[in-house]
Amino acid sequence: MAYREMGHFDTANFSSMRRADHLAGGADRHEGDRLGKMKLSTQGLAARDEMGFSRAGQQRIPVAVTMAGGYGTDLVRTVDVHIQTIRLASRHATAWRHGDG
Repeated sequence: MAYREMGHFDTANFSSMRRADHLAGGADRHEGDRLGKMKLSTQGLAARDEMGFSRAGQQRIPVAVTMAGGYGTDLVRTVDVHIQTIRLASRHATAWRHGDG
């Protein structure tokens, strides 16, 4: 399931604060996580992260990222989901430093 299809992006994973945003990244919402209930695809999780980082970048709001989950049946897949969030965070941090949002 793609993240944007869930219909509640603004409240699902981001808690807006006056000076910073928080992205609860990781694999807890992944379709392979035994304890998660949202069953999002790897691409859906990337869309979740991309939307959060982009929105914060456009508003020049720093983002704190925490990782969650990791109870998938396939450890390699779970690690890939975590790495995906870290790579997106790194890419957006680089753009932030260069003033590209």
